[in-house]
Amino acid sequence: MKTIRIEPRTSFKHPVVGTVLGLLGVAGPQLPRAASFLGVKAWEWIESLRIVGFFMLVVGIILLIGVLRRRNIPWVVIDTQNGERCFPLEKEVTPDVEQLVQDLNTVHSAQSNIGARPNLN
Repeated sequence: MKTIRIEPRTSFKHPVVGTVLGLLGVAGPQLPRAASFLGVKAWEWIESLRIVGFFMLVVGIILLIGVLRRRNIPWVVIDTQNGERCFPLEKEVTPDVEQLVQDLNTVHSAQSNIGARPNLN
C-alpha cells in the first residue's frame, strides 16, 4: 500500500461502457427480426430469441437508468504497487473516517521509513 485517500467519484464507475451495453440491450427485442432476416426459420429459435431479447431489454434499461442517475459519492482509494483499488462509501464521510485515513497514511509512511525488514523465513 502506497497511499490511502478519500475522493469524490461517480457512483457508476464506467458510464461509457454502461451506455454502450445499455443501448445494445435496448435493441434486444430486434433479435427475432434480425434472425429472420438472416434466414432462421425454426419457430423454436425465433421464440428463444424473443425471450432473450426481452431480458436484454430489461438489463439495458437498468444500465441506462444507472448511467443517468449517477452522482458523485465519496470513495476510498488505495494506491498499491499493482494500481488503484477503489471502494465506494455508502454514506457521507465522517470525521472519524477522515481520521482513520490520516492515521493509516501516517502508519504507512512511518513503516516505509524504517528501512529493510528482516527476512523471517
